[in-house]
Parts: sequence; C-alpha cells; structure tokens
Amino acid sequence: MKLNLKLISITLLLASMTSCQKNQNLKGNYSYCYNGQYTEIYFKKDSVKVANENEWIRLTEWHEMKLEGDTIQFLSFGEWKDSVEFIFKNIDGNLELNRLDDGVKLYLKSIEETIDFENEEDFWTLFSSRQIKNNCTN
Repeated sequence: MKLNLKLISITLLLASMTSCQKNQNLKGNYSYCYNGQYTEIYFKKDSVKVANENEWIRLTEWHEMKLEGDTIQFLSFGEWKDSVEFIFKNIDGNLELNRLDDGVKLYLKSIEETIDFENEEDFWTLFSSRQIKNNCTN
C-alpha cells in the first residue's frame, strides 16, 4: 500500500510537468493503472488534484505544483509525505513518468471527457465507469 501511495505521489509530480515553457499552464485529465489500482490526475494551470479509491487518497483538494524544467519536486499526497523527483515525457498526448529515485515508470493515458467534481456521488459513479473501461480492477 505504501508503494501505491508513493506511485500516486510520483505520478502527480511527473504529470504536472507536461509543460516546460516559461508560461507553464497545465490542464487536462489523465489516468493510470498500477497493480490493479486505478488513479486519475487532474490539472488546471499550476494545480493538481488526484482521485483513487485508496482511503488515504480518495479525492484530494487542489494542490499547487511548482515546475522547473523537466523535473519537479513535490510533497506527496496520502499518509506518507515524501519529497519526490521525477522526469516526464509527453508522448502523443499521453505522459510517461519516470521517478528518479527508483526508476519506476508510469504511463498516464489522457482522459478526453470533462470531469465534474460538483456532485461527489456522480463523480464516483463515472470514476468507476472509467476504471472498468480501462480494465483496471483488483
């Protein structure tokens, strides 16, 4: 479970690096599946939000991200708060995240649909639909 939380944190860090321009403006929604754990990551400008069924994560609040080049440092979400560094690559609209401390690579798939956070019950119903659609279940 600690590894999954670290991977979620890493994903947040890496995914937030999708723009390395001077005027960094992150936006978009991504998902990944790792060991049957489905995670979604949402970006708007310099903020990030994560959803995962894990009781330590669930649906986070928006958190500010600070980007520098193709590397980012971020205090992770969840029970264990670690500082993590990673490098990202944008590949055909999807992201590849490479955590520097252990070399774990995650592949984030772009979510094309609009995500609505207003109604939490509807949000989790649609989250589950996307999880099934991506064939990511325990």
